Amino acid sequence: MDYMALHEDIKKIFSKFGNLMIPISIISFIGLIWIILYWFTAQNRVIIFTIGVIIGISSSIFFVLVFIEIYRAAKLLKNKLLKNFIPQFIVGTILKTIGDIIILIAISSFFGHSLFSSLRISFSFLTIIIAILLIIGGSILRSYAWRSLREFFETNYEYFPLDFGDFGRSSAKNCKSAAKVDVLILPIFGIFANLLRLVGYLKFIRLRNLKNFSNHPKMESDLPISTIRATATKNFCTNCGSAITPGTRFCQQCGIQIK
Repeated sequence: MDYMALHEDIKKIFSKFGNLMIPISIISFIGLIWIILYWFTAQNRVIIFTIGVIIGISSSIFFVLVFIEIYRAAKLLKNKLLKNFIPQFIVGTILKTIGDIIILIAISSFFGHSLFSSLRISFSFLTIIIAILLIIGGSILRSYAWRSLREFFETNYEYFPLDFGDFGRSSAKNCKSAAKVDVLILPIFGIFANLLRLVGYLKFIRLRNLKNFSNHPKMESDLPISTIRATATKNFCTNCGSAITPGTRFCQQCGIQIK
C-alpha cells in the first residue's frame, strides 16, 4: 500500500474510533450513576439491576465496533500491540464480568435483598474466593490490554499529527490505571475506577478530529532555507566541511572552535 494512503486509512480508522468513544463515554457515565444507585439505594432494586444489564449490553455492542476498527488498523500495520489489545480486553472483561456478577448476587443475597434472597444458600466461601480471583485476573488482563494500546501510541507517533499521539497515550494510561483500581473490588474503588475510565474515554474522543488534519511527513524541501542552513551548520564544520558530532566544541580535523 502507498505510504500516504496508509496514513490516510489510519487517520480514518482512529477518527472513527474517537467517534465511537462518544456513546461509550455516555454509557460509562450512566454506568457510574448506576453503581452509586445500586450500592447506596435500597429501593427499586429489580429495576436498577435490569438497567445495569442494559448498560452492559449497550457498552458491549459499541466495544465490538471499536474492536473492528482496531483489528483493521492492526491488519494494515501488522502491529502486534493492536492485535494483543483485542483478546486481552475481551477475555479480561468476560472474567471480570463473571466475577462481578457472582459478588453482586452474593452480597445482595447476604444482606437480604429480595431480588437475590432465594439464592443465599448457593454461595460458599470458595465461590466468593473464585469470584475475587476472576475479578483480579480479568482486571490484570484489561490492564495489559490498555498498556498495549498505550505502547502503540507511544511507538507510532508518525501516524498521528500534532498532539493526537499524546491524546491516545494519555487516554490509554487513564484506562490502564482504572483497570488497576478494579483489582481492589470494593464499591468505593469501583466508583473511582469508573471515574478514571470515563476520563480516559473522554480524552479518546479527541481522536475523531484526526480526519481534519494532515500528517504528511515534512520533506527537507518543505523547510525554510534558513532552517536547512542552520541544520547543515550544526552538523558540519564551517571551516573544513568535515562532519562533527553534535555537542563538540572543536572540529576533530582542523581544530577550529565550533560556534
